[in-house]
Amino acid sequence: MLNIKRSLWAILAFASLLLISQQGSAEENIAQYKKLRIRIPPFSMSAGEKIVGFKLTLTNGRATQSVYPRGWNCQLTGVAGEKQTFYCFAPNALSALYMSEKLPEISIFDMSSVSGKPLGIEATVEIENDFGKQYSKEFQESDLSITP
Repeated sequence: MLNIKRSLWAILAFASLLLISQQGSAEENIAQYKKLRIRIPPFSMSAGEKIVGFKLTLTNGRATQSVYPRGWNCQLTGVAGEKQTFYCFAPNALSALYMSEKLPEISIFDMSSVSGKPLGIEATVEIENDFGKQYSKEFQESDLSITP
């Protein structure tokens, strides 16, 4: 019984050291990534239209932070370094945005230097009119404002 307890303690100690070393490796890898800020450019909207959501899709990147609009819900899905989607939406009409300039800036890590594959960025803005009809406005990487 005593040997089993010692073995368990040895396994726990080894697992703790392994976890600490992996965490250090992750922090070292993050230092290799280039941090970028992504902004959807302002665009005109018709009277009565409002922005009810936006989505940023990254290939070989990782969304790190965003100050999203007050009252909005956001979720991050996918795998960093492969394909990841950052999606935010207004849960009600009171939280919707009436000016595209109010869309947030999103910080990402460009993981292409480590993966060897190019960074890909696409954005979609969901717009709703007074009658509740929704449509989307698409943005390719060349349309977006990308700064270090």
